[in-house]
Amino acid sequence: MASGATVGVEICKVAATTLVGLETLGIIGGGCEVMRYAWPKMKVTFSIRENGETVSTDLKDPPVVLYGPHRQWKGLLDTHPVDLLVIEKGHYTRPSGSPIREPWEDMVDSVPPKHRPKVIIESWRSDPTLWQCGPTSKPTTTRWREACYNINCRTIKATAIGGAITQERLLVVRTRIDCRAQWTWDSSD
Repeated sequence: MASGATVGVEICKVAATTLVGLETLGIIGGGCEVMRYAWPKMKVTFSIRENGETVSTDLKDPPVVLYGPHRQWKGLLDTHPVDLLVIEKGHYTRPSGSPIREPWEDMVDSVPPKHRPKVIIESWRSDPTLWQCGPTSKPTTTRWREACYNINCRTIKATAIGGAITQERLLVVRTRIDCRAQWTWDSSD
């Protein structure tokens, strides 16, 4: 009786297919400041807040605090690069015409591709999925794919992920293609 044998086997290390190494965080729009509670070990590099906005006293201000998310901060990511950029878009209303680039998009485009955030998360109210020029529209997703980002979207219940207010939120997650990120959603929510 013949026995089985293994021939020609090679063992190699394979690069990780999940996104690892997120260490620094940048925040645009103060509503996302509470995400700092979810990621307490991440180093918050900067926060761009609405004029006059304050945050909870138990959250220490990051090294750079700027006001006016509607302004262009083109050099900010050169001097303060981040792995994760979080943007609060919940107060935005339906655009009236064609898609308009946001100032933060110009900020991302102003740095070389290898130095852009690995992950960008936008937090919207739930209805922009139906907008002709919204974050999930063809012109917007095409623009981001051309900028070498994968796009993943999901509407979630805020209370299911630790939120205090009963509301649905659209999360738009953009992962840089060269980071070999495979974004997956938790199926429990």
